[in-house]
Amino acid sequence: MGASRSAVPTRPQGQQQDVHGGGAMAQFVLAQRLELGRGDAELVDPEVRVVSETVRPERIGHDAPAPAPFRHQGLRIVRAAKRDQHADVVRRKIVMAAQARHTLVTALGLDQPLPVQYAKWLWGTLQLNFGVTYTDGQPVSTVIGDRVPATLELLGISFLVALALAIPLGILAAVRQYSIVDYLLTVLSYIGISMPIFWLAEVLILVLAIQHGWFPTGGRQTTGAPMTLWDSVHHLVLPVTAISLVFIAAWSRYLRSSMLDVLRQDYLRTARAKGLGTSGILFKHALKNALIPFVTVVSLDVGTIFGGAVVTESIFAWPGLGSLFINSLTARDYPVLMAMMVLSAATIVLCNLAADVIYALLDPRIQL
Repeated sequence: MGASRSAVPTRPQGQQQDVHGGGAMAQFVLAQRLELGRGDAELVDPEVRVVSETVRPERIGHDAPAPAPFRHQGLRIVRAAKRDQHADVVRRKIVMAAQARHTLVTALGLDQPLPVQYAKWLWGTLQLNFGVTYTDGQPVSTVIGDRVPATLELLGISFLVALALAIPLGILAAVRQYSIVDYLLTVLSYIGISMPIFWLAEVLILVLAIQHGWFPTGGRQTTGAPMTLWDSVHHLVLPVTAISLVFIAAWSRYLRSSMLDVLRQDYLRTARAKGLGTSGILFKHALKNALIPFVTVVSLDVGTIFGGAVVTESIFAWPGLGSLFINSLTARDYPVLMAMMVLSAATIVLCNLAADVIYALLDPRIQL
């Protein structure tokens, strides 16, 4: 028994202390690296890689693996340190979020009662003070004011072109009822009404700009060139065509129907019996009365025109309110969106008021 016991190799005392000393040194080095923010296992020195399954034999001074209590000890230290770090980061983020939220609520006035908030917003709106944008901090009124001229240019010209073509086409279709011209205009009108503006705009760009190169694909002016009248008209052709064609088709049909109703009235038969000329009957008597329902339709379509401008300006890269609306919607810039909604509502109300005034001018029997 004594011989067998003596045959079992025993580890020297110094080596056992070296094992404990090596483990302590490894823990110390790893702890220092954790304090320096290098707690990742890959950053541990290869000679003291305690994260591995065993402590390196060079550090122990023996070829045998480290004892079981020291296995994965570094990994436990790393996990504990990371948990502490994550907890500190989460606590700091919570505190910072609470402070930022309080600051934002105070700056926006959301800590005040709702009637006070509404009164302040209404007073600011009457003064055209819509706050600042979320994206760059500029005043909303300044951002919108920079885009208004481009939109007024596009919508104004489109509106005039649509009126200038819809009125004569509607009169022609009514006078030549059931003729080839009437059938042709009816087919073209239905095609124009059924075409979405975005599809029509894409077709115009593909055919007239890309394939033939007659017009630019977008923009308000040529980049790097001075703005001239011809350059502006050249850039306006495609977007104006895309917007006006849809309304020409719809308005010409409305005016045709209204003209047909008026032409059947008894007072026009009396005018013909008295020998009044056709042009006098059409433009002096029939057209004035036929324009009354036509004005109603046109005034109600102002909001639709603005909606078409939103799509058209985005497709043709026109620097107006439409592209600003799309960009603000993408960036969730709510002050700009609210200001544009108020502007659109005010425009529709003003157009309906203008329609009432035009009623009184067309028909003296109507009083404001």
